[in-house]
Amino acid sequence: MTITIESRDEIDLSELVIRATLSSPQICDNFSTMSNLKYERVHPLPKSELIGQMQSGDPAAVAAASYAATRYEEDWSWVQTQCVQALESSHASVRWAAATCLGDLAFMRRPLDLKIVIPALEQAVRDPQISDPASFSLRMVREFLQEGSET
Repeated sequence: MTITIESRDEIDLSELVIRATLSSPQICDNFSTMSNLKYERVHPLPKSELIGQMQSGDPAAVAAASYAATRYEEDWSWVQTQCVQALESSHASVRWAAATCLGDLAFMRRPLDLKIVIPALEQAVRDPQISDPASFSLRMVREFLQEGSET
């Protein structure tokens, strides 16, 4: 898949997230029915608002809060806990966001508890709906945090 961005404005990719709009209400294996991608800026939110969105039960709000927390929340342990718990969601879009966010945390060199995160991502890799982002995030965790990180 190729994504082309046409913009005359400077774009800070650390503040963008790709949102998938699907042609059917169900997320199919590996997002094979993805019809388009949309970039959306991720804004910082107060922790109280993050908590409210994550507890809302609205998959889009939970995913958006996960992306915002990953990029801006300073309590890495809390963010990790939210992401690992979200991997168990009944909504594939929430699981997808959680898997992606764990990889983003690793890429940003946030300390993660590898005894929790690696097994959670290994389990997520077996979920056909999120295997791609889970595999990618697992590689990110192993590459950026495996040696010398907190465990």
